[in-house]
Amino acid sequence: MGSAQQQWRYAMVLGTEEGWQSVLDKYGDNTRYATLARKQLAEIYLARNDLFRAKDIFDEIIRTGEAQGEPAVVAYGLAGNYVVFTQDGLSDRAKQVLGRLYPDMDQLAQYDRKMTRLVAQLALHTNQLESKQREQEFEALLESVVGEEPEEGEPSG
Repeated sequence: MGSAQQQWRYAMVLGTEEGWQSVLDKYGDNTRYATLARKQLAEIYLARNDLFRAKDIFDEIIRTGEAQGEPAVVAYGLAGNYVVFTQDGLSDRAKQVLGRLYPDMDQLAQYDRKMTRLVAQLALHTNQLESKQREQEFEALLESVVGEEPEEGEPSG
């Protein structure tokens, strides 16, 4: 997969905002690598607490996932928005997003364990779960994704 993959590998080595942005600038039409680059950018923005920019990227990820018919990608974008709203103190909006995300938590767990863990921890910590059953489901989900993160490598597919 020629140039987009090479640019993505180079961005992995750099691990910077500029590196990931270069993937989008040069190969934004390559949905697979553009989505992977957006994921990395969103996580950089979250780490910097740049919630506005993170939300913009998560919204783009949702749109891409919807357009491509990829529920796991949509779930990742929703999860990111849940984190943004929770960190920004917008608990009503966070709760709405969590309700939309809830049916696809298994998809999220397969797509990104780290984000799944973060969502589960936040949901349990902020008491935004609607019922004891959901709380137990999130606790079980959290247990299932806790542990060693797999090596971050080349995207599958």
